[in-house]
Amino acid sequence: MTDSFRTEVQDAVQPFESISLLDLDTYKLLDRFDTKFVLHADDLQMLISHLQDDYSALEIADERVFQYKTLYYDTDDNLLYHLHHNGKLNRSKVRVREYSSTSKKYFEVKFKSNKQKVYKSRLAGSQIDPGLNHDSIRKILEKNNLNGLELKSKLTVTYNRMTFLHKSLPVKITVDWDLYFKNCINEGELSELVIVEFKTAKPSDAAEFTILMKELQIQELRVSKYCLGVMLLDTQIKRNRFKQKLMFINKMLGDRNGSTQYFRV
Repeated sequence: MTDSFRTEVQDAVQPFESISLLDLDTYKLLDRFDTKFVLHADDLQMLISHLQDDYSALEIADERVFQYKTLYYDTDDNLLYHLHHNGKLNRSKVRVREYSSTSKKYFEVKFKSNKQKVYKSRLAGSQIDPGLNHDSIRKILEKNNLNGLELKSKLTVTYNRMTFLHKSLPVKITVDWDLYFKNCINEGELSELVIVEFKTAKPSDAAEFTILMKELQIQELRVSKYCLGVMLLDTQIKRNRFKQKLMFINKMLGDRNGSTQYFRV
């Protein structure tokens, strides 16, 4: 994505009331329900314009657009990916996330229950061991029944993010775009794909936002940046259960630039 596009997005979010990281930490929402939507980057400013009345924007050091870098872990045979692909609930993702705005790193296990609720276990630290050998990390893995797995770094994802907090409800929205993926062999990007994630402690709080997205003709689509990156860079990995989602993304992105094949389906 070009620097001019990033500037346009920053300008679009500038009129929002701002919140600090301390304000945001009041609503960590580590235990929550998620609803995800996807749209083309060309429609991002349209979405932003509809959020200003009800949401404030996270601001750190006069910036409202931040770069994230996430390193995902899995086994040699991609067990965690295949559990997601096969529709297994009570599943986990393991990652180390770095925030460019603060230089902080977090080791996280994101667990999704069979009730569709997300639970995050998190360890903060500027020197997170990439080999996951720290005692505190091992305790988190054990808590999530992952301690018996030989986890290795598999995929790095970098992207831009904006974060919005509702002015009266414990509701958070993250907007991610300019996705870039890299593993030990390949690299690729989905720079025009925007992933919007609505996060709330109560599913009922999502009703108003879901109505807005329908009015804007923005598609609800449960997607994982990790799974998308794995499939983008490994064209041979199993993906049949994701076929309809990949076809939708191919068409949504391809209709704007004449391309039809981002993912093999």
